[in-house]
Amino acid sequence: MEIWLALSVIIALILAAALAFQRQSAAKELLDVQLKAEKALKVTELEAEKRVSRIRNEADTNLERAEHKLLKDLMPLADALLAARGQKSGEGLAEGVELVWGQFEGILKRHGVEVIEPNESDSFDPVRHEAVEQREVEGLKTGMIAECYRVGFSQGADVLRPAMVAVAKAQVSSPQDVVLDFSDEEESVAKVVTEPINAD
Repeated sequence: MEIWLALSVIIALILAAALAFQRQSAAKELLDVQLKAEKALKVTELEAEKRVSRIRNEADTNLERAEHKLLKDLMPLADALLAARGQKSGEGLAEGVELVWGQFEGILKRHGVEVIEPNESDSFDPVRHEAVEQREVEGLKTGMIAECYRVGFSQGADVLRPAMVAVAKAQVSSPQDVVLDFSDEEESVAKVVTEPINAD
């Protein structure tokens, strides 16, 4: 029986040593995997930082090139302005200004910018126009452009600056001719009707 007991103890010790060795091996493997993962993460972070830096540099370079292109396009305009500045008022100054404006408009078009210059009787567009005045104008309906004070500019769907305009409003002969019409249920805004009021 003592032999069996001794044998059992020896087997238990061998199993414990094997288990300890396995645990040590597993811990070492786990540590190796963790170190490899940390190293791979650092490499990935470095690569990502390099990519971000390269993209920023490319964007800066592209922006600088675009600015240079615009400045090169503006140089002939500067030359024309300097030439116009040297003109005396009677020597075709108006024609020179028109020529410079044409050059400027051409430069804007090459860069995808459209001039917003509404004509009298065009419809008011709140996206492309900024109304700074309403006035009664004979022959124009309410909501039509009466005058353009300052041109605007757009690029694609973006309005860089709306055109500054005066908008026509209905002519009212006398105060008793004004009737507020609330009959349109779809619109919550009252309309001004300029028809004579019948006393009947």
